[in-house]
Amino acid sequence: GTGLSVCYSCPGGFYNNVTGASTCVFCEKGKFQLGIGQSLCIDCAAGTYAASDGQISCDGAIPGYYVAVAGSTTVTSCAAGRFQTDTGASSCYPCAPGRAQSVQGSSSCDICGAGTINDAVGSSCVVCTTGKYNKYPGASTCLSCPLGRAAGSASLTICAACTPGQFANQTGLSACLTCAAGSFTSGSGYTSCIN
Repeated sequence: GTGLSVCYSCPGGFYNNVTGASTCVFCEKGKFQLGIGQSLCIDCAAGTYAASDGQISCDGAIPGYYVAVAGSTTVTSCAAGRFQTDTGASSCYPCAPGRAQSVQGSSSCDICGAGTINDAVGSSCVVCTTGKYNKYPGASTCLSCPLGRAAGSASLTICAACTPGQFANQTGLSACLTCAAGSFTSGSGYTSCIN
């Protein structure tokens, strides 16, 4: 033999950082290398990941998922009450007031119906408690029943006016009060009784 040897460049997805080495090494999971003849691999950026060895590029997290840190090998699903619409995201967004999402890995949040609002986490819609109401889908708060009205059950879209012989002298009542003996109301929605 002539004693001559040929050096080959490592292909994409591989590297070699040792002079005189006889083999190329796969880029590890979480890293990539697009170029040929490289001496190192590059960490996948936040929002992307490499699940297998020897990748020439990183994969972007799909909507409903995210990758928080560089060099990741997997994606994480958005928690209940959070969502992500974009590809390659590094975090998820909380559901806006009046919206909720109970499913992990979601790309949107659902509008809470009339008579409900989202819970503190945004993972579910909860009914307005007695004495409160809301009449619009997507409302962010339940309102206290006004004077002269009450809501005796949960998830109401309107408070009922107090009937004759009853009154409501404060807001947020779950039931109208009954007029005392010797007093009355002649119609509905009164805030006090007449002697």
